[in-house]
Amino acid sequence: MTLRRLLPALLAAALAVTFACLDVPKPVLEGRACDSEHPCLGGFRCVASKCEAAAADASTPDASARADASSGPCAPGVPLCRQGNWYECPAGQPELKAACADAGLDCEGARGCLAPCGSACAPGTVCDESTRRCVRQPSCASPGDCGDAGTLACSSGACLPPSTQATVTVDTKTESAQTGCFATDAGSATPGEVTLNGYLVTPTSQRTATTIGFNVLVYRASEFDESDNPQPVQWGTAFDAGIPNGTGGAGAFSLANIPVNVDLVAESSGPGAVKTYQYFNIRSDLVQAGMAELAVISFDQALWDQLVSSAEIEVRAHRGGIAGQVFDCHSPSARVAGATAALDTPGRAFYTFPGLVGVDPTAAATSNTGRFFFFDVPAVPLTLVANVGETVVARRLRVRPDAVTVFLVRP
Repeated sequence: MTLRRLLPALLAAALAVTFACLDVPKPVLEGRACDSEHPCLGGFRCVASKCEAAAADASTPDASARADASSGPCAPGVPLCRQGNWYECPAGQPELKAACADAGLDCEGARGCLAPCGSACAPGTVCDESTRRCVRQPSCASPGDCGDAGTLACSSGACLPPSTQATVTVDTKTESAQTGCFATDAGSATPGEVTLNGYLVTPTSQRTATTIGFNVLVYRASEFDESDNPQPVQWGTAFDAGIPNGTGGAGAFSLANIPVNVDLVAESSGPGAVKTYQYFNIRSDLVQAGMAELAVISFDQALWDQLVSSAEIEVRAHRGGIAGQVFDCHSPSARVAGATAALDTPGRAFYTFPGLVGVDPTAAATSNTGRFFFFDVPAVPLTLVANVGETVVARRLRVRPDAVTVFLVRP
């Protein structure tokens, strides 16, 4: 705003202050700092260290809040926030469910009214590390919690959409996905250690010289999932392996003393990339002469931003994301079309166009790429559930702020 435009506003403000001085001054409480030793006065409550006007409970919004429900149509089945009020949209028109702002709570379309974490979150919620707000987890305890006319099943706390006919392409032919091996108990496996050799690759498995110099770390998944500050079992720097023909050797890594038959997490990070975590497990049958190989996906920041933009949803600062892919029991395993995915905290799964990494907002299941994405994911330990041809697979993982978690649903 230019000074010429600003002067009238300043003059009006000065006049307002002058006339206000004719009244008996009242203490300014809204926005005043507060804590346990400096509480707010009557009629105000301490929210996120600031005094806010107390109001009716969020579950009983007043008439003025109800009037906001007529402010325009909405996408059926997609909840939303307007002026601090939370609405569901069962049939194209907003249906008021809670007045979050009046109760001193944040409003978030996918998750409703969110309270600050404080010292602890209420039962049925957990503290989201990225926003310091309490988010619902699990999403459901019974099918009735999922709504949507009973089409969603409650599985491992997640509202899971039904799978369509799950298929794979083998030798250019379309076949039914094989899922029997998902139910096989692998039993105990002999522990050991190997040298892990591999490359940092793009989501389409391409090596690139841009990953030279990136950091590569490996964690035990058990510690990564439960600890706020996990310690890596090994780390190194990606280098050029010196293989001729362009970038054939770019982004290579070699890490000694990596445990086998244990769930692990690989971290990659570097300039121009979004920090990426990938779950994996080195099975004994993949070890040769004390060595194993692994391709670790590294997401370019520009590509991830493009995927988020194409999903057309609001993503809060410091939230995380999940990039997944579903494989079946063929040997070698094949990518599954027709699979669905869900999390045990509210959030929508997105799927891709056939043959592409890009997001198709209208897709209801995986295409022939087997890929799915979750954006705007709370930074918490959670359960990922996939429906692969009516075979349900559930896996625990942890999402970190400002990072992408890669999880391959495979035997």
